[in-house]
Amino acid sequence: MNRDTKDLQRMEKLGITHIVSCAGSVASPERYKIAVEHFEDEEDVDITEKIDKVFWFIEKASSQRDSRVLVHCLAGKSRSVSLVLGFILKHGFLSLEQTFYSVQFKRPEIRPNNGFMNQLLDLELKIRGVESFSRVKKEWQSIVKSPPNRSKISDLSALRGSSPKRVKQLSAKITATITEFTSIYLNEETLKLLYQQHLASTHQTQLYEYTFFCKEVQQYLSTTTNKAQEFTKVNHFVDWSDIVKYLEDSIESLVKYNCIDQ
Repeated sequence: MNRDTKDLQRMEKLGITHIVSCAGSVASPERYKIAVEHFEDEEDVDITEKIDKVFWFIEKASSQRDSRVLVHCLAGKSRSVSLVLGFILKHGFLSLEQTFYSVQFKRPEIRPNNGFMNQLLDLELKIRGVESFSRVKKEWQSIVKSPPNRSKISDLSALRGSSPKRVKQLSAKITATITEFTSIYLNEETLKLLYQQHLASTHQTQLYEYTFFCKEVQQYLSTTTNKAQEFTKVNHFVDWSDIVKYLEDSIESLVKYNCIDQ
């Protein structure tokens, strides 16, 4: 069990509400919203997808008032650090070098392994079109061997809170992810069957009121997917409440899109 999360007094003092767990377990897990992304600290482990999922998890937390996220592994040197570097990098306003210096200033003992750093350089190249470290020279290694350089750190205040643009991007990501979920569990055949059952139970030949039908669809999904527990375990930034809201906002278009006769 991670020693950081055992110290409940310190966790409360820091105001931690969300945790990204890269290894080990979390003490008193019922107190937090947790994203479990366990992986080995090995250079050949692919962390690309994990960076993306953790990015949206932290973005979701940032959109909520008085929330703070702890990203932890066992030593706090490589796995958790790599995900934090990836989160900052994906915002696009700092290079990987600037991000590295800024994180090192806050946590001098960082030592992300070379494989993770190469993947972060891939991400930087995709986002910014350039690489700020030499892969051949492994320039980041000289940084971790030196004391934190205050003159090299950058302002990370832009990451605090949530701007309208970030809220819009998060909403679009959540909607796209839930659409994938509903395409599996609310395919045309299933939705048509639920629709016909609703008409039969209400003695109608046409659907005039979507509210009650929406509640029946929610109940169906809740029962068949256990409130989407497996889905939300993988997609940490989506909650059951997000799925309910999605259905409330889109059940009419779902019915029409699936070409169900009314």
